Amino acid sequence: MFLRNLPGTTLEDLSAQFDQRLITWGGVSQQITPALEEDTPVIRFGGSDPHEVFVGKDGLASMATFFGIPPKFFARLERDQQQYLLRTQIERADKEVSVFFNDEVGVSEIRKAGEVRVRPHRLVEGLMTVFPAHSPIVDSWSDQNELRIDVIFPEDHELAHQGDLTEGDISRGGVRVIQDRKNNHAPELEKLVWRLVCTNGMEMPDPSLRVSATGATELEIYALFEAEVRRAVDSLEEEIQHFYATREQPLGEDPTGTLRRLAQEQGLPNRQIGRLEDLIPSLEDPSSASLFDLVNLMTNQANNPEIDVRSSTHRNLQRAGGSVVAEHSERCSACHRIV
Repeated sequence: MFLRNLPGTTLEDLSAQFDQRLITWGGVSQQITPALEEDTPVIRFGGSDPHEVFVGKDGLASMATFFGIPPKFFARLERDQQQYLLRTQIERADKEVSVFFNDEVGVSEIRKAGEVRVRPHRLVEGLMTVFPAHSPIVDSWSDQNELRIDVIFPEDHELAHQGDLTEGDISRGGVRVIQDRKNNHAPELEKLVWRLVCTNGMEMPDPSLRVSATGATELEIYALFEAEVRRAVDSLEEEIQHFYATREQPLGEDPTGTLRRLAQEQGLPNRQIGRLEDLIPSLEDPSSASLFDLVNLMTNQANNPEIDVRSSTHRNLQRAGGSVVAEHSERCSACHRIV
Protein backbone atom coordinates (compact mmCIF):
# COMPACT_ATOMS: atom_id res chain seq x y z
CA MET A 1 0.00 0.00 0.00
CA PHE A 2 1.24 3.49 -0.88
CA LEU A 3 0.48 6.26 1.61
CA ARG A 4 0.87 9.95 0.96
CA ASN A 5 0.76 13.06 3.11
CA LEU A 6 -1.30 16.12 2.27
CA PRO A 7 0.86 19.15 1.43
CA GLY A 8 -0.46 21.20 4.35
CA THR A 9 -1.94 23.84 2.03
CA THR A 10 -5.43 25.25 2.52
CA LEU A 11 -7.83 26.99 0.17
CA GLU A 12 -6.91 30.28 1.81
CA ASP A 13 -3.22 29.61 1.12
CA LEU A 14 -4.01 28.74 -2.48
CA SER A 15 -5.99 31.94 -2.97
CA ALA A 16 -2.95 34.01 -1.97
CA GLN A 17 -0.64 31.82 -4.09
CA PHE A 18 -2.76 32.17 -7.24
CA ASP A 19 -3.69 35.82 -6.72
CA GLN A 20 -1.51 37.56 -9.31
CA ARG A 21 -2.90 41.04 -9.93
CA LEU A 22 -2.13 41.24 -13.61
CA ILE A 23 -2.12 44.27 -15.90
CA THR A 24 -3.36 43.75 -19.44
CA TRP A 25 -1.85 45.46 -22.45
CA GLY A 26 -3.57 45.15 -25.81
CA GLY A 27 -2.37 45.96 -29.30
CA VAL A 28 -1.07 44.50 -32.54
CA SER A 29 1.56 41.78 -32.37
CA GLN A 30 4.10 43.86 -34.37
CA GLN A 31 4.30 46.23 -31.40
CA ILE A 32 5.97 43.46 -29.37
CA THR A 33 9.76 43.47 -29.44
CA PRO A 34 11.64 40.66 -27.70
CA ALA A 35 15.09 41.33 -26.25
CA LEU A 36 16.08 37.87 -25.09
CA GLU A 37 19.84 38.20 -25.47
CA GLU A 38 20.14 40.69 -22.63
CA ASP A 39 21.31 39.62 -19.16
CA THR A 40 17.68 39.70 -18.07
CA PRO A 41 15.41 38.74 -21.00
CA VAL A 42 12.62 41.28 -21.54
CA ILE A 43 9.98 42.17 -24.05
CA ARG A 44 8.93 45.69 -24.98
CA PHE A 45 5.47 46.54 -26.22
CA GLY A 46 3.61 49.69 -27.10
CA GLY A 47 4.08 52.57 -29.49
CA SER A 48 6.54 55.45 -29.22
CA ASP A 49 7.01 54.96 -25.46
CA PRO A 50 7.10 51.14 -25.05
CA HIS A 51 6.69 49.37 -21.74
CA GLU A 52 9.49 46.95 -20.80
CA VAL A 53 8.72 43.81 -18.81
CA PHE A 54 10.82 40.86 -17.65
CA VAL A 55 9.89 37.61 -19.39
CA GLY A 56 10.52 34.37 -17.52
CA LYS A 57 10.06 30.70 -18.30
CA ASP A 58 6.23 30.73 -18.28
CA GLY A 59 6.06 33.93 -20.29
CA LEU A 60 8.47 32.59 -22.92
CA ALA A 61 6.53 29.33 -23.18
CA SER A 62 3.27 31.23 -23.63
CA MET A 63 4.76 33.51 -26.28
CA ALA A 64 6.31 30.60 -28.16
CA THR A 65 3.00 28.73 -28.18
CA PHE A 66 1.05 31.80 -29.27
CA PHE A 67 3.37 32.47 -32.21
CA GLY A 68 3.41 28.86 -33.37
CA ILE A 69 6.69 27.60 -31.90
CA PRO A 70 6.67 24.32 -29.92
CA PRO A 71 7.55 25.48 -26.38
CA LYS A 72 9.73 22.47 -25.46
CA PHE A 73 11.77 22.93 -28.65
CA PHE A 74 11.98 26.68 -27.99
CA ALA A 75 13.26 26.12 -24.42
CA ARG A 76 16.20 24.07 -25.73
CA LEU A 77 17.49 26.85 -28.00
CA GLU A 78 20.23 29.31 -27.14
CA ARG A 79 19.16 32.88 -26.38
CA ASP A 80 20.24 34.22 -29.77
CA GLN A 81 18.33 31.45 -31.55
CA GLN A 82 15.24 32.16 -29.46
CA GLN A 83 15.53 35.86 -30.28
CA TYR A 84 15.80 35.27 -34.03
CA LEU A 85 13.00 32.69 -34.21
CA LEU A 86 10.54 34.62 -32.05
CA ARG A 87 11.27 37.91 -33.83
CA THR A 88 10.69 36.22 -37.20
CA GLN A 89 7.39 34.71 -36.10
CA ILE A 90 6.19 38.02 -34.67
CA GLU A 91 7.02 39.84 -37.92
CA ARG A 92 5.00 37.30 -39.90
CA ALA A 93 2.02 37.48 -37.57
CA ASP A 94 -0.83 39.91 -37.91
CA LYS A 95 -2.78 39.50 -34.69
CA GLU A 96 -4.50 41.58 -32.08
CA VAL A 97 -3.03 40.41 -28.77
CA SER A 98 -3.39 40.82 -25.03
CA VAL A 99 -0.31 40.58 -22.79
CA PHE A 100 -0.89 39.76 -19.11
CA PHE A 101 1.89 40.91 -16.79
CA ASN A 102 2.95 42.67 -13.63
CA ASP A 103 6.28 44.00 -12.40
CA GLU A 104 6.75 41.14 -9.91
CA VAL A 105 6.23 38.06 -12.12
CA GLY A 106 6.88 39.79 -15.44
CA VAL A 107 4.98 38.42 -18.43
CA SER A 108 2.47 35.79 -17.34
CA GLU A 109 1.02 34.95 -20.75
CA ILE A 110 -0.06 36.27 -24.13
CA ARG A 111 -3.44 35.52 -25.66
CA LYS A 112 -5.59 36.53 -28.59
CA ALA A 113 -7.27 39.87 -27.92
CA GLY A 114 -10.85 39.70 -26.69
CA GLU A 115 -10.65 36.18 -25.22
CA VAL A 116 -12.53 35.70 -21.96
CA ARG A 117 -9.85 34.51 -19.53
CA VAL A 118 -10.70 32.82 -16.22
CA ARG A 119 -8.45 33.86 -13.34
CA PRO A 120 -7.28 31.00 -11.10
CA HIS A 121 -7.64 32.90 -7.83
CA ARG A 122 -11.26 33.70 -8.68
CA LEU A 123 -11.97 29.97 -8.98
CA VAL A 124 -10.46 29.49 -5.53
CA GLU A 125 -12.69 32.28 -4.23
CA GLY A 126 -15.65 30.47 -5.79
CA LEU A 127 -14.70 27.29 -3.94
CA MET A 128 -14.54 29.26 -0.69
CA THR A 129 -18.22 30.20 -1.02
CA VAL A 130 -18.92 26.49 -0.38
CA PHE A 131 -15.80 25.12 1.36
CA PRO A 132 -14.33 26.65 4.54
CA ALA A 133 -11.15 28.66 3.95
CA HIS A 134 -9.13 26.10 5.96
CA SER A 135 -10.17 23.18 3.75
CA PRO A 136 -7.15 20.98 2.93
CA ILE A 137 -5.69 20.88 -0.57
CA VAL A 138 -4.73 17.43 -1.86
CA ASP A 139 -3.08 18.58 -5.10
CA SER A 140 -2.88 21.91 -6.91
CA TRP A 141 -1.04 23.69 -9.71
CA SER A 142 -1.66 26.39 -12.27
CA ASP A 143 0.46 27.27 -15.29
CA GLN A 144 -0.07 28.38 -18.89
CA ASN A 145 -1.17 24.84 -19.82
CA GLU A 146 -3.33 23.53 -17.01
CA LEU A 147 -5.01 24.31 -13.71
CA ARG A 148 -5.83 21.67 -11.13
CA ILE A 149 -7.29 21.99 -7.64
CA ASP A 150 -8.21 18.98 -5.46
CA VAL A 151 -9.87 20.15 -2.24
CA ILE A 152 -11.61 18.18 0.53
CA PHE A 153 -13.67 19.30 3.49
CA PRO A 154 -11.76 19.89 6.76
CA GLU A 155 -11.94 17.63 9.80
CA ASP A 156 -14.48 19.86 11.56
CA HIS A 157 -17.05 19.61 8.73
CA GLU A 158 -19.82 16.99 8.61
CA LEU A 159 -18.74 15.82 5.15
CA ALA A 160 -15.33 14.97 6.61
CA HIS A 161 -16.89 12.13 8.62
CA GLN A 162 -18.66 9.79 6.21
CA GLY A 163 -18.20 6.07 5.61
CA ASP A 164 -18.09 3.15 8.05
CA LEU A 165 -18.09 5.08 11.31
CA THR A 166 -18.31 1.94 13.49
CA GLU A 167 -14.98 0.74 12.08
CA GLY A 168 -13.43 4.21 11.98
CA ASP A 169 -13.08 3.97 8.19
CA ILE A 170 -13.63 7.57 7.15
CA SER A 171 -13.77 9.21 3.74
CA ARG A 172 -13.92 12.95 3.18
CA GLY A 173 -15.84 14.55 0.35
CA GLY A 174 -14.45 17.20 -1.95
CA VAL A 175 -14.18 18.36 -5.55
CA ARG A 176 -11.61 18.35 -8.32
CA VAL A 177 -11.31 21.43 -10.55
CA ILE A 178 -9.57 21.10 -13.92
CA GLN A 179 -9.01 23.66 -16.64
CA ASP A 180 -7.22 23.35 -19.97
CA ARG A 181 -5.65 26.80 -19.94
CA LYS A 182 -3.58 26.23 -23.06
CA ASN A 183 -6.76 26.02 -25.15
CA ASN A 184 -8.68 28.40 -22.84
CA HIS A 185 -11.47 25.92 -22.10
CA ALA A 186 -14.08 26.42 -19.42
CA PRO A 187 -13.24 24.97 -15.98
CA GLU A 188 -14.39 21.39 -15.39
CA LEU A 189 -15.65 20.02 -12.10
CA GLU A 190 -15.66 16.47 -10.68
CA LYS A 191 -16.62 15.05 -7.30
CA LEU A 192 -13.74 13.75 -5.18
CA VAL A 193 -13.68 11.19 -2.35
CA TRP A 194 -10.59 10.88 -0.11
CA ARG A 195 -10.34 7.74 2.05
CA LEU A 196 -8.18 8.48 5.09
CA VAL A 197 -6.99 5.00 6.08
CA CYS A 198 -5.20 4.42 2.77
CA THR A 199 -4.98 8.07 1.57
CA ASN A 200 -6.72 7.08 -1.67
CA GLY A 201 -8.31 9.69 -3.89
CA MET A 202 -11.22 8.74 -6.11
CA GLU A 203 -12.77 10.88 -8.84
CA MET A 204 -16.52 10.30 -9.19
CA PRO A 205 -17.52 11.13 -12.78
CA ASP A 206 -20.77 13.02 -13.23
CA PRO A 207 -21.47 14.22 -16.79
CA SER A 208 -24.25 16.48 -15.53
CA LEU A 209 -21.70 18.77 -13.84
CA ARG A 210 -20.82 21.31 -16.50
CA VAL A 211 -19.73 24.94 -16.65
CA SER A 212 -20.81 26.22 -20.04
CA ALA A 213 -18.76 29.22 -21.11
CA THR A 214 -20.27 29.63 -24.57
CA GLY A 215 -21.16 33.29 -24.97
CA ALA A 216 -20.64 33.91 -21.23
CA THR A 217 -18.78 36.80 -19.67
CA GLU A 218 -16.05 36.22 -17.11
CA LEU A 219 -18.40 37.08 -14.23
CA GLU A 220 -21.09 34.75 -15.59
CA ILE A 221 -18.56 31.89 -15.73
CA TYR A 222 -17.68 32.43 -12.05
CA ALA A 223 -21.38 32.39 -11.11
CA LEU A 224 -21.97 29.17 -13.08
CA PHE A 225 -18.91 27.62 -11.49
CA GLU A 226 -20.08 28.38 -7.94
CA ALA A 227 -23.52 26.91 -8.70
CA GLU A 228 -21.98 23.67 -9.99
CA VAL A 229 -19.69 23.41 -6.95
CA ARG A 230 -22.77 23.59 -4.71
CA ARG A 231 -24.53 20.96 -6.80
CA ALA A 232 -21.53 18.63 -6.66
CA VAL A 233 -21.29 18.96 -2.88
CA ASP A 234 -25.00 18.22 -2.42
CA SER A 235 -24.52 14.65 -3.68
CA LEU A 236 -21.16 13.86 -2.03
CA GLU A 237 -22.64 12.05 0.96
CA GLU A 238 -24.61 9.76 -1.37
CA GLU A 239 -21.48 9.06 -3.44
CA ILE A 240 -19.56 8.01 -0.33
CA GLN A 241 -22.43 5.71 0.70
CA HIS A 242 -22.30 4.08 -2.76
CA PHE A 243 -18.58 3.53 -2.31
CA TYR A 244 -18.97 1.68 1.01
CA ALA A 245 -21.94 -0.30 -0.34
CA THR A 246 -19.52 -2.07 -2.70
CA ARG A 247 -18.33 -4.03 0.35
CA GLU A 248 -21.51 -6.06 -0.04
CA GLN A 249 -20.66 -7.14 -3.57
CA PRO A 250 -18.32 -10.19 -3.50
CA LEU A 251 -16.00 -10.88 -6.41
CA GLY A 252 -16.54 -14.63 -6.48
CA GLU A 253 -14.02 -17.30 -7.37
CA ASP A 254 -12.05 -15.33 -9.96
CA PRO A 255 -11.03 -11.94 -8.52
CA THR A 256 -8.22 -11.60 -11.08
CA GLY A 257 -10.60 -12.07 -13.99
CA THR A 258 -13.05 -9.62 -12.48
CA LEU A 259 -10.32 -7.04 -12.01
CA ARG A 260 -9.24 -7.43 -15.65
CA ARG A 261 -12.83 -6.98 -16.86
CA LEU A 262 -13.39 -3.86 -14.76
CA ALA A 263 -10.03 -2.32 -15.68
CA GLN A 264 -10.52 -2.97 -19.40
CA GLU A 265 -13.97 -1.37 -19.26
CA GLN A 266 -12.35 1.74 -17.79
CA GLY A 267 -9.77 1.88 -20.58
CA LEU A 268 -6.70 1.17 -18.46
CA PRO A 269 -3.72 -0.02 -20.55
CA ASN A 270 -2.74 -3.70 -20.45
CA ARG A 271 0.57 -2.95 -18.74
CA GLN A 272 -1.23 -1.18 -15.90
CA ILE A 273 -3.81 -3.97 -15.68
CA GLY A 274 -1.01 -6.52 -15.38
CA ARG A 275 0.50 -4.61 -12.47
CA LEU A 276 -2.88 -4.50 -10.72
CA GLU A 277 -3.37 -8.24 -11.26
CA ASP A 278 -0.01 -8.89 -9.60
CA LEU A 279 -1.40 -7.22 -6.47
CA ILE A 280 -4.40 -9.54 -6.06
CA PRO A 281 -2.45 -11.91 -3.74
CA SER A 282 -1.73 -8.94 -1.45
CA LEU A 283 -5.42 -8.70 -0.53
CA GLU A 284 -6.12 -9.92 2.98
CA ASP A 285 -8.29 -12.78 1.68
CA PRO A 286 -8.61 -12.81 -2.15
CA SER A 287 -11.25 -15.56 -2.03
CA SER A 288 -13.64 -13.34 -0.04
CA ALA A 289 -12.67 -10.01 -1.57
CA SER A 290 -15.33 -7.51 -2.57
CA LEU A 291 -15.69 -4.84 -5.20
CA PHE A 292 -14.64 -2.40 -2.47
CA ASP A 293 -11.22 -4.10 -2.32
CA LEU A 294 -10.69 -3.85 -6.07
CA VAL A 295 -11.65 -0.19 -6.16
CA ASN A 296 -9.12 0.55 -3.43
CA LEU A 297 -6.50 -1.50 -5.25
CA MET A 298 -6.93 0.70 -8.33
CA THR A 299 -7.00 4.04 -6.57
CA ASN A 300 -4.10 3.26 -4.24
CA GLN A 301 -1.85 2.62 -7.23
CA ALA A 302 -2.26 6.30 -8.10
CA ASN A 303 -0.23 6.99 -4.92
CA ASN A 304 2.77 5.12 -6.31
CA PRO A 305 5.63 7.66 -6.04
CA GLU A 306 6.79 6.59 -9.50
CA ILE A 307 3.57 8.05 -10.95
CA ASP A 308 3.57 11.84 -11.36
CA VAL A 309 0.40 13.38 -9.91
CA ARG A 310 0.17 15.53 -13.06
CA SER A 311 0.18 12.51 -15.35
CA SER A 312 -2.83 11.00 -17.09
CA THR A 313 -1.99 7.66 -15.44
CA HIS A 314 -2.57 9.14 -11.98
CA ARG A 315 -5.95 10.56 -12.88
CA ASN A 316 -7.03 7.52 -14.91
CA LEU A 317 -6.52 5.21 -11.93
CA GLN A 318 -8.51 7.50 -9.62
CA ARG A 319 -11.24 7.94 -12.21
CA ALA A 320 -11.40 4.20 -12.93
CA GLY A 321 -12.15 3.48 -9.28
CA GLY A 322 -14.86 6.14 -9.17
CA SER A 323 -16.45 4.89 -12.39
CA VAL A 324 -16.63 1.33 -11.03
CA VAL A 325 -18.41 2.63 -7.92
CA ALA A 326 -20.85 4.64 -10.04
CA GLU A 327 -21.73 1.54 -12.07
CA HIS A 328 -21.73 -1.07 -9.31
CA SER A 329 -25.50 -1.31 -8.98
CA GLU A 330 -25.90 -2.08 -12.67
CA ARG A 331 -23.61 -5.14 -12.87
CA CYS A 332 -24.31 -8.83 -13.22
CA SER A 333 -23.74 -10.47 -9.82
CA ALA A 334 -22.08 -13.49 -11.49
CA CYS A 335 -19.70 -12.06 -14.11
CA HIS A 336 -19.68 -8.36 -13.12
CA ARG A 337 -20.36 -7.28 -16.69
CA ILE A 338 -22.33 -4.03 -17.03
CA VAL A 339 -25.98 -4.87 -17.71
